[in-house]
Amino acid sequence: MILNVSGRTDIVAFYTSWFMNRYHEGFLDVRNPFYKKQVSRIYFKDVDLIVFCTKNPLPILDHLNEIKIP
Repeated sequence: MILNVSGRTDIVAFYTSWFMNRYHEGFLDVRNPFYKKQVSRIYFKDVDLIVFCTKNPLPILDHLNEIKIP
């Protein structure tokens, strides 16, 4: 699975600590923007590639060595 981070907001620039906390917990929940009651749980063990889209990569640069994709 390819995980596109920052498709809706710039997670890297504004929420790096949140993302890293989720990464260390092993999963994150994603709410469907059109059907608010639909929430999908994504486990990082199922992710093959993480794509970071950002205008400010500086907050995550120190954490990239922590991210391991199986």
